[in-house]
Amino acid sequence: MLAAILWLRRQAGPACLHLLTWSSIWLTKLRYLRSACDALMRLRAFPKTIAVFLPEPGHLHYVGESLNLMKDRGYHVHAYTKPEHIHFYRTKLKAARVYPYPACTMVRYPLVFTPSTPFSANSYRHPGSMVVHLPHSMVSLHVVFQPTTFSHFDALLSCGPHHCAEIAAIFKHLGRKGQIFPVGYQRIDDIAKAEAPRKYPKLRPVVLIAPTWGKISLLARFGVSLIDSLISDFDIILRPHFWQLSQWHEQLEAIVDKYGEHSGFRLDISNDSTDALLAADVMISDYSGIAFEFAFARLRPVVFVEGPRKCFNEQWRQLYPEEAVEYRCRFELGTVVPDLTNVIPAVQDLIASQSNWEQRLRQARSRHLHHFGHAGEKTADALELLFKGRDVRRSSLV
Repeated sequence: MLAAILWLRRQAGPACLHLLTWSSIWLTKLRYLRSACDALMRLRAFPKTIAVFLPEPGHLHYVGESLNLMKDRGYHVHAYTKPEHIHFYRTKLKAARVYPYPACTMVRYPLVFTPSTPFSANSYRHPGSMVVHLPHSMVSLHVVFQPTTFSHFDALLSCGPHHCAEIAAIFKHLGRKGQIFPVGYQRIDDIAKAEAPRKYPKLRPVVLIAPTWGKISLLARFGVSLIDSLISDFDIILRPHFWQLSQWHEQLEAIVDKYGEHSGFRLDISNDSTDALLAADVMISDYSGIAFEFAFARLRPVVFVEGPRKCFNEQWRQLYPEEAVEYRCRFELGTVVPDLTNVIPAVQDLIASQSNWEQRLRQARSRHLHHFGHAGEKTADALELLFKGRDVRRSSLV
């Protein structure tokens, strides 16, 4: 069939090409409509149903346990994702229905739950659906995001006390009366419970380099010199930010060309950071939220390399004057060095004092993270409270 369409495209004139393109668009829309009709039929048959918007495979890490708990409490789950990830989620969420996300705009659910931020409201929500957001990182929301990022959320679940204050300020700025629920952070709970991996045999102390995304990233600033400065003393795991791998193609190619065959170097580009986090003795980072995951789940310290701040809201002080948690808490999670020349002594010092850091990091975790070990349960509690506040009989299709 595909070969026939390609042949027609080669043989056809502009009018036929236009017709083929038009037909393809409408066939796609009909598939979305069919998905929406199926979802609505199931929603009307079983009103105790929530929708979850998971555009990328990595989003499952933040909501998996809470979705399982919702199923255990008698709720059905409809998952919405990009068409290319439908098979992945059908495999992972065996008890859930999985649909292409544009179909979600046609069905009025009592509640739509998502850890995603970059999508506009119109791309996945029906105007009559309540949308609940769970941050997919511990970083401060008022500095890293524009306030309008959260304009279409009716409720936000917070990872820690800093999120509660930031969300309240954001809702006030937007003139919204959204609800806030302190639930914790499932990703940290999952890493803390995971078993050590076998695919990273330890020959020397293991350093995990885990930079943030964007132009301020360690990877963008230093490239292959990141590895040059460390490889003689440590085994290195380099984990670039998974959702922007294409941005680092040139730097990663240079690093792999030089160290791809080195026994002490591994490049981790999987969509799951758990094995790398469990294998490492120390992390090197900048302003990435993964530093909280490593420090609070593993109780291991982090070396932060000073650099430009990650800020996408230049007016953040007018919104909420508190410094971003990923900036002000760096010395609670480890140590800060001015440049790469200071990294090796800092790593050696943190490894030598690791037992002292465990207690310090437990105390920091209790200050900055809600409900350690119970995030899935608290998230399910919040979703159930929000669901019960809605009229589940108002399901409809546009």
